[in-house]
Amino acid sequence: MVVTAAKADYSNSVVSLNPVAYWPLNETIQPPPAYVATNSGTLGSSGNGYYETWYAPTNNGFNAAMSWQGPMPGVTGDGDTAANFSGDANQYIQIPHTSTNTIVKAPFTVECWTYATNATDWVNLVGDGGQYQQPNNASGSYAGFYLDHYGGSWLFGLYNTNGTGHSAEVNVGGVAVNQWTHLVATYDGTNANLYVNGTLAGTAITSTNALGLGYVPDAVNPIIIGTLGRPHWVNAYNGLIDEIAIYTNVLTADVVYSHYSTVSGTGYASMVLTSSPSIYLRLGEPAYTLPSSNSFSSFPKAHSYGSIGDAAVGLYQPGTLPGVSGPSGSGFGDANYAVAINGQNAGVDVGN
Repeated sequence: MVVTAAKADYSNSVVSLNPVAYWPLNETIQPPPAYVATNSGTLGSSGNGYYETWYAPTNNGFNAAMSWQGPMPGVTGDGDTAANFSGDANQYIQIPHTSTNTIVKAPFTVECWTYATNATDWVNLVGDGGQYQQPNNASGSYAGFYLDHYGGSWLFGLYNTNGTGHSAEVNVGGVAVNQWTHLVATYDGTNANLYVNGTLAGTAITSTNALGLGYVPDAVNPIIIGTLGRPHWVNAYNGLIDEIAIYTNVLTADVVYSHYSTVSGTGYASMVLTSSPSIYLRLGEPAYTLPSSNSFSSFPKAHSYGSIGDAAVGLYQPGTLPGVSGPSGSGFGDANYAVAINGQNAGVDVGN
């Protein structure tokens, strides 16, 4: 292979080949920001979640494929709010594995507060992989975990890629509606425990696969809050979720109870942070504001220089970051930029 240096007229050389469309992606104007669920845990911004705010191309415009209702009063005594889910499949929060540190490995603890409005539906609160097939896995083996409720029971389950069945599931009856419930799920490598309102309510021991593993983390699919997850986007939650925390260790029973018993005070967040969660989403973000009366005119354009001209102009979506440094080389000129993309629901959308 012969490698040649970039020419000073790189873009002119591309255009001379008569492409139908050519996007240098050299713009620097920023689109409206993504709707971010800020992580207060030890992973910082690499553990941020993204409220689903995808914009679907419709004819030559865009419609928001989301319907967030805005925050609601939360469970804590400090006035922080909670995320409001209304059973819409487009209402969910996802945490991408842009860092391997967000992969939920054993041992771990998952904690959240939930205000359910339906006790019988099968809905997902927090999960990572779990009940859907991993990409590129033709055998149908499942990985990850899930924290759900179904048929009046709270469920905490684990997968170990030994087919589609779980390796352990803790099933605890008594889902109460229209009131806050504290859930803590722990796994130490063998034992799966589920605490409800500060008390150990159920436990199970994982069965092992051929490699002796009782649990295999999902390293591909994002952590999903409020729906079953990719690729199905079904079993959407209806109610409130608050104070989600994920830890890289197993919380003791005393710590679990202390979190539950002090929630009405003003020091709940400080107590959680003392336990060093890697991810801690308080879900107190303000309501999302749609751009420009839903006209999307505020989205900056990605200009195309191909033969079809403006018909190929794209729009930078929320979650993209134009203006970062592009590839180096004299052929790109002194001001060469690229676009960073959040790995979730962002992109440069050409629509029709």
